[in-house]
Amino acid sequence: MTRWILGLMVGGAGLWAGVAVLAQQPENQPGMPTVARTFVLNRAASEAIPVVIHAGLDVQPVSVLGVPAVSLAPDSAVAARASRQPWEYRRLLLGADEDPTGALNEAGLEGWDAVGLMSLGPDRSALILKRPR
Repeated sequence: MTRWILGLMVGGAGLWAGVAVLAQQPENQPGMPTVARTFVLNRAASEAIPVVIHAGLDVQPVSVLGVPAVSLAPDSAVAARASRQPWEYRRLLLGADEDPTGALNEAGLEGWDAVGLMSLGPDRSALILKRPR
């Protein structure tokens, strides 16, 4: 009897914990935008700029962290424009029994990222690398 009551109490606690977790998650319906999370990394003090992201008519809240502190006058906005990132590509040719680890580590130090693998036959393949231009 005591085990049954203890099991019922543990099960009830687990049920309430699950309900609490589900209640905290925002509802996401198809076609509706999700919460935007943007990270702006300023590497030097000269790069510190205020950022406001506009989504339609609503201004999204933006937190700027770090030193120096940045402040804007009320109702002010900073214009931003989208631009395409130019890329350059490179092929890294590999033999059938060749380990690409060393070549990938060396290419990674030069800023290259592996983005694809291409078969060139039964004994050869090529890794496709890209980096910002």
